[in-house]
Amino acid sequence: MLVAQYIISVGGEEIQKFLTLLDFPPGKNFTTNGLSQVESDIGIVLCYVMDACMKKAIMEKIQGTLDEKHNDWKNLYFFDPESADPDPLSYEKWLEISKSNCPKVPVIVLFDMGWQKRGHSSISSHTFMIGAQTMKLLANFLYAKECYNCNSLVTKGKQAELHPCPQNYEGSSKTMEADTTLELTIRMYMEHHILLEKQ
Repeated sequence: MLVAQYIISVGGEEIQKFLTLLDFPPGKNFTTNGLSQVESDIGIVLCYVMDACMKKAIMEKIQGTLDEKHNDWKNLYFFDPESADPDPLSYEKWLEISKSNCPKVPVIVLFDMGWQKRGHSSISSHTFMIGAQTMKLLANFLYAKECYNCNSLVTKGKQAELHPCPQNYEGSSKTMEADTTLELTIRMYMEHHILLEKQ
């Protein structure tokens, strides 16, 4: 329940009221500070579940593409390089091929991107890659030009301690979209043997 409320952006005070209503013992003591203490743990769980769902969606997309084109495509990408069999490559055969020599599967995807604020001065952006037919999330990427923890400590003249720093971009906000698209294209090609086709 706590994770569900966190996902819909409910703050610590609202969660406190909800837990108190259910007569949970720690409900009255759960404030915004309490949320900040557990949100990193919640974030780890959410990322784990999200990654598992995206990997499953990727495999479903690959299977759907191969099965759909099994009978009528004569694209070289669908032929097993380890066999002289002239039949198009099926999903089952594709899974059996060693990953070092695995054919790349062309799939059609959609991209959606947003910035923290309008214009080209945003310090962060988020991108989602979605399967065109399945409409399921295949990958996501976040660019951040600043880190609140780092900036706060530097302002106080202190050295930043070890923490999950989100800062991973130094270029112009105008180029975030193109850079993210390239990053996801390379990731899909290298990790999942997918050639992206934008619809």
